[in-house]
Amino acid sequence: MALVTTGNIKCVYSADRHRHTIYFIAPQPLEETEVERLAKTYRCNLAVITGINWADDMTPWVAPPVFPEEARFGGNAEAFADRLIGEIIPAIEKDEKFGNTEVRDIAGISLSGLFATYIWLTRPFFDSMASISGSFWYNGFVNFINNIEPVNRTGVAYFSLGVTEANSKVERFKSISGDTAEVIFAMRRYRLRAIMEWNRGGHNYPIIPRLEKALLALTTQNVLPA
Repeated sequence: MALVTTGNIKCVYSADRHRHTIYFIAPQPLEETEVERLAKTYRCNLAVITGINWADDMTPWVAPPVFPEEARFGGNAEAFADRLIGEIIPAIEKDEKFGNTEVRDIAGISLSGLFATYIWLTRPFFDSMASISGSFWYNGFVNFINNIEPVNRTGVAYFSLGVTEANSKVERFKSISGDTAEVIFAMRRYRLRAIMEWNRGGHNYPIIPRLEKALLALTTQNVLPA
C-alpha cells in the first residue's frame, strides 16, 4: 500500500506487479485496507484518485448548475485529462510495482463516471472503462455520444445504475435511465463492447459493492494470458 500526492490530488494504491492496472476516480477516499483488499481479490493494481475539483474537472464543457444557488459546471475535463495522463499516472507508476503494466483501465462514479466515458471515447490511452451511476443527464452529453467518432479500441465499456435512480425528486436526474440507454446504444452502433448491470437502490450508493462489480467486469473481460 502506498500514497502519492501531486498538488491537490491524492492517490492511494495497491500494486504487486500485475499487468492490469485500474484507476478509480472517487468523490472521497477509500480506506487503505479496502483498496488493498480489492486489489488482491481482483488480482490487479488498483489506484484510487481523490482531491479533484469535482464539478469542474469531471465535466467536458461548461453547463448550468443543478441548483440555482450553485456555481455552473466548469467543463475542465480536457485539462484534467492532460494532467491525469501526463502527470498523475506517471507519478504513480514510478513505483517499480507497476513495471509489468500492459493494460490500463479507468473507472468512475457519478460525475467521474461521465468523465471516464468521455475520456475513453476521445483518447487512446485507457483500454477499458467502467461508469457507475454515470451522470449522463449532463447537458449535451447524449447528443455528443450520438455524433462522436470514437477512437478505435478493443476494450469493454461497463455501466451500472441503481434501479431507483430515475425516481429522483430532482427533475434533471429523472432522465438518467433513458440517457444511459442512449449511451449504451451508441456504443453498440460503434461496435464497441458495452455491458449494463442494474443494482438495488439509488444513485451510486453503496460504493464498494458497486465498485466490486465493476472491477469484476473489467478484470474478467480483459483477461491476460498467464
